[in-house]
Amino acid sequence: LQLFDFNFPKEYIDIMNDHYVADEIGDDFYAKTLLADEEMTDNAQFLCLVDAALENQHRSTVPMNSVAYITPKIQSYYPSADSSKESDVKCSVKAIMDEQKAADRNKNLKAVSLSYTGFTAKFVNLSTKTMNLFWDGKNKPRFRARIDPFESFATVTTPGNSFYFAPTYDKEHAVERWVMTEDDAIVAYDVLTNDEEMMQKLTTEEKKKYIMQKLNLKYGREYLAKTQRS
Repeated sequence: LQLFDFNFPKEYIDIMNDHYVADEIGDDFYAKTLLADEEMTDNAQFLCLVDAALENQHRSTVPMNSVAYITPKIQSYYPSADSSKESDVKCSVKAIMDEQKAADRNKNLKAVSLSYTGFTAKFVNLSTKTMNLFWDGKNKPRFRARIDPFESFATVTTPGNSFYFAPTYDKEHAVERWVMTEDDAIVAYDVLTNDEEMMQKLTTEEKKKYIMQKLNLKYGREYLAKTQRS
């Protein structure tokens, strides 16, 4: 695992407090945390985040560190020719030439693409209505899942497959459709971002779920940029 920089949006600091509180009280499914406004945690990492936000008042984000597995370069799997030799081996013209050949060979190595192109796609329902997810099959739409408000569903697919959200009462009415690619494998149906009136009508639980999902999507974009994985 390696550290990478994550630009944390300051608008989500309050919801991070809830994440830490849920951990502290063992609220794995957020049954208690989502229903009330929690007091501020005294977790050292969270307090560090708050301090960073105060120090960066002119910015909308604060720098944070996260960890991820970064796929190493293919050359790192093939050490140079002399890496396994004893340090006291005498240098020779032949050894130097062999080392140069190995370096040149490794420089041109390229990873082979996998023949299997499948990946996991995730669909997030950021609306107050339960939505049905359909896959555009060869002959007709195929039902894949019923997704409650502010919940998500994941399935395995391949590039080019099309999916859409539809109301539970009308499978023919696609409110939003996506053609999936590995670089855009996490998608959301979000009707609230530009609707302040509807946002005001959300319950405490709904609003927290919405913000948690938005933060998750934000982190996912930076994770993808760093790791080339969703």
